[in-house]
Amino acid sequence: MVETPRYTLLEREDRDQAEKDLKLLRGTDVKEEMDEMEADSGEDDADVEQMTVIQLFTDKTVRWQIIIIIVSQMGQQLCGINAVFFYTNKIFAAAGFSNETSTMISALVGLENVIMTFVSMALMDKMGRKSLQVYGYIIITFL
Repeated sequence: MVETPRYTLLEREDRDQAEKDLKLLRGTDVKEEMDEMEADSGEDDADVEQMTVIQLFTDKTVRWQIIIIIVSQMGQQLCGINAVFFYTNKIFAAAGFSNETSTMISALVGLENVIMTFVSMALMDKMGRKSLQVYGYIIITFL
């Protein structure tokens, strides 16, 4: 597994290794792509303006993004899924299951989470992230 050629070139400043890694990934001549990466390196940092936390919350250009991030994180915390993952063994033990059984059920809950991740990826491709998120929050709100 190679490092990202762009990272190797721009952060580590090792052009030879970056070119070698890029050739391994592409299998073709990469001189043009290397030159393009070097040309782009100065432009990325020049356009970025640093903001303080107070500016972040008061700037109207990023206000909706901040609100969406905060609401999304609050939704995750308030829906209780983190508590389920953290306390599954204790929950099933309190329900009367043996240690071995509660561990097995906890593993199945984790497996179900992995499976549903793949189902979610397929749904995101079909329905889009925004609509799925809105529908999810509506369902959580009324349950």
